Amino acid sequence: MAGPSEAQETAGLTFDVTVNTGDSAAGSHQTGRGWIAGKRTRIDLRGGMPGTAMPGMDGDNISIIVHDSSDAPTVALVMHDTKKFMYPSRMMEQLKEMMEAMPEKPAMTFSVTNIVVDTLGAGETISGFATKRYKVSADIAMSIEMMSEHVSESMHVESEGDFAEELSDYSDPLRDTRGFKSAMSGMPWADSASTAEMEKLIRAAPRGLALRQVDRVTGVSEGGEPVQTTTTRFSNIKRESVPLSMFAIPEGYTEMEMPMVGGPDVN
Repeated sequence: MAGPSEAQETAGLTFDVTVNTGDSAAGSHQTGRGWIAGKRTRIDLRGGMPGTAMPGMDGDNISIIVHDSSDAPTVALVMHDTKKFMYPSRMMEQLKEMMEAMPEKPAMTFSVTNIVVDTLGAGETISGFATKRYKVSADIAMSIEMMSEHVSESMHVESEGDFAEELSDYSDPLRDTRGFKSAMSGMPWADSASTAEMEKLIRAAPRGLALRQVDRVTGVSEGGEPVQTTTTRFSNIKRESVPLSMFAIPEGYTEMEMPMVGGPDVN
């Protein structure tokens, strides 16, 4: 993602971020710093990756870097402790290729219903930015056929957030790791119909940048435990010039390969 314009700077935002999952005893807690410049975003987090863990995500110091061009974001996850990085979309493509070669190709159906957007009035004023509070809720049903096994699940999702319309031109740096879109992460068997269903939720998202967001999921479990509520909050938000080099992969870092299922990790 490096380029000749790295030395340039552009108008953007800087901010602090906290991500709390679950309660203080059983949950996780990440803190960090973020930058937004147009459609480029970066968040550095201490405490590991928020939300569902991905294979190979080692270390407590993580960066999430997003480049967005023509509505096709490229997400890079950077692990500073091991000086490695990965592009999740490339790994998903590799998994899809593996599944295409399976004797019984996995099949998935995915539907989104009962989408409700509630306007809850004024939200918090955060770093001087006024917000409007919204709650978006929906029901999700999915069914997966894989290796002669059939699994069906249904869930209710809610996302309550304080949105700054004044910052609507800035991309959400955690859009792929929080909220509804993260529900599709790690699902390489999702087809175009499933993606179209998820787009219903994306289109329902309120206008503006969410400076505080609380995501809840009920009806399903992870490892036999309820899915924990995640709260994301931005603070100390400032309009500042941001160097484009901030969004480049650091020199000397190597790209991870997809971990081999059932075999040794060569990385």
